[in-house]
Amino acid sequence: MRASFLCLLLSAASTLVACGGAIAPQSDDQQSTTAGAGKSSGAGSSGTSGSGTSVCTPGAYVFCRCADRSEGTKLCRKDGTFDACSCETPPPEPPSCSYPPTRNPPGCPASYSSAYQGQPCATLNLDCSYPGAGDFDANGCAATAGLWCRFGPGGRATVWFATQ
Repeated sequence: MRASFLCLLLSAASTLVACGGAIAPQSDDQQSTTAGAGKSSGAGSSGTSGSGTSVCTPGAYVFCRCADRSEGTKLCRKDGTFDACSCETPPPEPPSCSYPPTRNPPGCPASYSSAYQGQPCATLNLDCSYPGAGDFDANGCAATAGLWCRFGPGGRATVWFATQ
């Protein structure tokens, strides 16, 4: 009984050593060419064959490490080799600008134009506001532009003054 138990235990241990073995640590370059632990960023897999040459699925993107230690991706070519690591920075998100609705009194032009500057207008003290129609502020949002009817030079004619 003891001999058969010892034989079974030795058989299991030898199988474990033969099949399992220890996993050797990999360098960053090796990690970027082999799939593992969620490192793949596309369909397909990649790895290293027994001969040490790279094997990957053509068209698949895999994780790679950029020079600044950020994450990048690289494409597996049709011949089983990889493109260079792509470390492009994504474009910044545009600012989320929100403006109140335009509620201009009657007599205001339908749209803003600085071409109105100095042109005659019908009503003195008419103020028109055009949210987001002016030059861009530091936060990336367009400033509110305005047209105002005021007395022009000489104080007799009522003219538009454009502001931003």
